[in-house]
Amino acid sequence: MRKVLEQLGVSHREAPLNLTLQQKTLRNRLRAHGGQLGDARDSQRGTQAIGHLTAGVAYEHWHRMLFASFLAEKDLLIEP
Repeated sequence: MRKVLEQLGVSHREAPLNLTLQQKTLRNRLRAHGGQLGDARDSQRGTQAIGHLTAGVAYEHWHRMLFASFLAEKDLLIEP
């Protein structure tokens, strides 16, 4: 999870030049969400911590996988 956030440049002041418009939009939304979760922003350097965001994304991913596993065990998946 952290590697993807770093590739999107979520912790950096400026977005990487190779990002598409859709990726830049995602990056901005992730920065805002990280701020809501408590990741501190350094206003002088323009950087932002991504510790809380990384944990939040990992938790969401884990929760989806757990729920999918539950549905698979109960044979309730619409598509395998």
